[in-house]
Amino acid sequence: MSLIKCQSFPLLSVMLLVYPPGERMNRESVLGLVLAIMLLLQRWGNMSRPPGSMGFFDFVKCFTGFHDWTAWGFDNDYSCNQTRVCRSCWRYSTIQVNHSWTDFKYIASDSCEQERTCTRCNQKGKRTAPHNWGEPERDFTQYIYKCIRCKETHCEPLFSD
Repeated sequence: MSLIKCQSFPLLSVMLLVYPPGERMNRESVLGLVLAIMLLLQRWGNMSRPPGSMGFFDFVKCFTGFHDWTAWGFDNDYSCNQTRVCRSCWRYSTIQVNHSWTDFKYIASDSCEQERTCTRCNQKGKRTAPHNWGEPERDFTQYIYKCIRCKETHCEPLFSD
């Protein structure tokens, strides 16, 4: 049996017991290992840490994905993004919430294009409204429909093949 200082966590100064293959741990070795672990855990639990620095259990929780998240909050008054932060490791997570849209409004009197605006982030959304086809004009081979609003035309044949 030999002791090795773990270089991966120099601040924790973890000591590992290494046994050659085939050697069994006796009762005294097991009790010594349990006592050493209990002392280390007690020492880590009593350490005073500045906010945001992680203790051993916080590290294990964050490493396994069980973060201590703050509540979701908007990034600012003019944003539709919300962010939360882990109190231990300062990892953050951001989502975009649904926009708070105004009603669609026509952008001009001679256009079928409509626009709406988000009341929080001022993002614009556009769409083309359904055309309001007037009465058809008859040509020799087709009906010609004209949109009352934007004057776009649509043709349909008089006779189908």
